[in-house]
Amino acid sequence: MATAKGYWLPGWIHQQIITESTPFQSSTFIDGKPCQPHEAGSVTAHWPLLTRRQWKQLLQLLETARQQAPGGIEYWDRLGTALRTVGKRMTQPGDPLREQVLRAVPGYTGYSRAMIELTLNSLEMMSLDQMAGAYKLELDRLPSRDWAPMGDLPGQLIYTYETILGKL
Repeated sequence: MATAKGYWLPGWIHQQIITESTPFQSSTFIDGKPCQPHEAGSVTAHWPLLTRRQWKQLLQLLETARQQAPGGIEYWDRLGTALRTVGKRMTQPGDPLREQVLRAVPGYTGYSRAMIELTLNSLEMMSLDQMAGAYKLELDRLPSRDWAPMGDLPGQLIYTYETILGKL
């Protein structure tokens, strides 16, 4: 059984919100589905149970952190550096962090270990240099004209390559 925090807070915020007396709640999963703790292959996530006052304080602290966060090219440089660092570790068989991810992520997500490994082994094929440009991309209205309702499901079905091919 793997155990992990089911939350993350910046260290300086964590120190102000989480104390030794903070109660925690846990949920355990196998293949993305709830299960009993200590079942083979399970992953248990823990998160704090905050009071209304703590939630209010947490939201104020997160807003302060958001205002101090880098933006623009500094943000993309930092994100790229972080993703390259993590990517190197995730593509190294035997790296303890990679092994921890491979043990935990399938239980949380329901994706098989093989699928997670395939994704991790493909990280070097992704171009981080083009990521910022991808977020600037604005689609015109042509694709949205082919969106269609999905019966009783919420949302709409997005166009496929075949539906737009004849319009190019």
